[in-house]
Amino acid sequence: MRWKPLKLRLFLAGSVALGAPDALATGDLTCAIDDSSLAFTMFASTNREHGTIMSLSEGSLTLKTGALAKMGREFKVEREHIIQQWLLQRELRIAINIDSDNGSLLLTITGQGNSTQERYTGRYVLKVSFPDSSTRTVTGRIKGCSAG
Repeated sequence: MRWKPLKLRLFLAGSVALGAPDALATGDLTCAIDDSSLAFTMFASTNREHGTIMSLSEGSLTLKTGALAKMGREFKVEREHIIQQWLLQRELRIAINIDSDNGSLLLTITGQGNSTQERYTGRYVLKVSFPDSSTRTVTGRIKGCSAG
């Protein structure tokens, strides 16, 4: 009778040990842009093994210029707005798409990591499309992204 509880404990201990590497493969990603055209912040949990964003804790986008803000000024960025992303070797790529009745916007972020792949520098492109088929595009430098 005592053998069954011992087997169960060994099985549970083995299961926890096998699951532990997955927990170590997670990290976080923070990104920021702040210039005359827009302000963007994001904090996300990532899977380092696959370079994907698993969840988004916080994300916001503010359009600062009048021409861009015709679509709206403040946007909350949700996980479903991230349409493409990866952290692969020293490369960071994120694409965010937000649609509304006043148009749509596409923010792309491209970054290059330092040798430790913890800090990324790079550029962004924001394209805003309005219902009348007109578009506005702005580009700039990201303030920085970091992965931990």
